Amino acid sequence: MDEARLNELIIKYLNQVATPAEQQELEAWLVAHPASKLEIELLRDYWQANHLKNADLDQAYARLQDKIAQAERLHKQAKPFHAIRSIAVQAGKRAAMLLLGILLAGGAYQIWHHRHADNQPPKNWELTYDQPGIKSKLILPDSTEVWLNGDTRLYYPRSFGRQTREVWLSGEAYFKVKHDPNKLFIIHTSKMNIKVLGTEFNVKCYPDDPLYETSLINGAILVTLKDRPEDRIILKPREKLVVLNDQVLVQKHGEASKPISPALSEKPMSKLWVTDIHYFSPQDSVLLETGWIEGKLVFRDENFLELAKRFERWYGYHFRFLDDSVKQYHFTGIFEHETLEQALKALQLAERFHFQIQDQDSTVMIY
Repeated sequence: MDEARLNELIIKYLNQVATPAEQQELEAWLVAHPASKLEIELLRDYWQANHLKNADLDQAYARLQDKIAQAERLHKQAKPFHAIRSIAVQAGKRAAMLLLGILLAGGAYQIWHHRHADNQPPKNWELTYDQPGIKSKLILPDSTEVWLNGDTRLYYPRSFGRQTREVWLSGEAYFKVKHDPNKLFIIHTSKMNIKVLGTEFNVKCYPDDPLYETSLINGAILVTLKDRPEDRIILKPREKLVVLNDQVLVQKHGEASKPISPALSEKPMSKLWVTDIHYFSPQDSVLLETGWIEGKLVFRDENFLELAKRFERWYGYHFRFLDDSVKQYHFTGIFEHETLEQALKALQLAERFHFQIQDQDSTVMIY
């Protein structure tokens, strides 16, 4: 079995998403390599430990090295067990290297020092832009599939895939990255960089939104923020990292007429937190985070001001509120084939307001 396949099986085992056939394949390999069983057990212990959730990977690595050093000291003090201790020490060393190898090469994210201090893509990179009201699918030269939501910009170099696979994102995109063990796929945003080899996840990073989100569907991601490199968070499938957009948050706190999104009240003292991705309802298979790639505008307990932003990206119309009190209304629902007028009339069934659609300048007046 080659290293790439072994890493893939171990990742799925750690995430508890391996199929019975994949579990048998890994078990067969362990039978043929019994000394590696200890490595896998060490990896599993570190993977499942809660301290990795918000811990520095380097510290975790150091702790593992300390455990190896302790084994070496015990080995020197107990020569009769020389063979056994040597196996344990060597397994621990391999596990330490494998821990880093899995996180770096097996669908993980780690800090990457951006070469551009202004958090902007290089000027010579190609631009793919989805205007408000437009959604599209893009296939990159390496066969990676990318779905772009409205008002999204994706930049990538003309030489994409030759040596590295890098893109720069502003907006929202769903990535299904083509697995390539020799070339990491890197997504740059203004707040974070994301490294993967082959996995599926959604990134939402609109500059004027109060929250940035990374939602993991399959694989494993280790997130490090650009302005807080000491915070590293391992995401597992069906988990979401939420990061406050400080610049927008400060502005919103200073403007009483612009209510804060309900999600912000969940962790008022934190700048980032991890939560589960959400289904629209217990009886529904639609995810709030990725329903848009299925052509569904999904929202739950969302205030009208934030929902209007999503309407702008979905329908391509600009919203203006003539009555500030209307911004406080909250809505829950799913729109799929509704026109803008049909969607607004549906909202009127829940709350009392008026609207006027001006097609000549693509503006909606709410009062």
